[in-house]
Amino acid sequence: MYMVDTKGGFRGYPEKARGEGVPEQAIQEYVSAVALAPSHRDSLARLAALGAEELSSNIEERLQELTPEVPWEIDFSGKIRLLGTTLAPEGGVQPSPSPLPSGEEDSGLAPASGAFVARYYWMVEDDLDPADFDASYRYFNAEGNLLFVDSKSLRPQTQTPLTSLDGGIGSVIVHEHPVPFPPQVAREVQLQVRKRPKGKIPAEVLKSVTGSTWVTLGLLTPHVR
Repeated sequence: MYMVDTKGGFRGYPEKARGEGVPEQAIQEYVSAVALAPSHRDSLARLAALGAEELSSNIEERLQELTPEVPWEIDFSGKIRLLGTTLAPEGGVQPSPSPLPSGEEDSGLAPASGAFVARYYWMVEDDLDPADFDASYRYFNAEGNLLFVDSKSLRPQTQTPLTSLDGGIGSVIVHEHPVPFPPQVAREVQLQVRKRPKGKIPAEVLKSVTGSTWVTLGLLTPHVR
């Protein structure tokens, strides 16, 4: 019998590529798992690989929603991982280009001028409740001046909170930020993940692999420090 672990993915069946005659039962098990945990990206990817043609368009669309354009793969204390980011013009309309500072090249990952939307893709890596954690964002200009700050809970966005298993290991939570500056102005963002205090348990600030509690990402020209 096939087994589905909605935290860790599918167990008990080897992964196969499309067109290798995977039993229908395996597909149905994955469909059931994804119904319970729609933000479990690995299960979506494996279901797509099983070749469920009648579901392929919905699966690919959902996978795209949970896949960043720019991968970062930054671990925070083995509990939460930043998979990556996606930058898009606000309203979906590409603004006309404006010149970059001397010596820099446009990465093609952000609109050249005007406000934009930044999406951050966080994945749960440990057996925890992501709703207990907040992700904080601090945006800076090229001179290092603070432009604005934001903070959001890592609570999964689900339409069925009482029956959903979203938030388990492997779930992806997407934060979306309308940034009211062009990327030539909002050049960097600093990220921090913090577990909120509860009762007598103090707050816990997670550390990246560098040991720092704040990680700085370049928005226009991708870099990390």
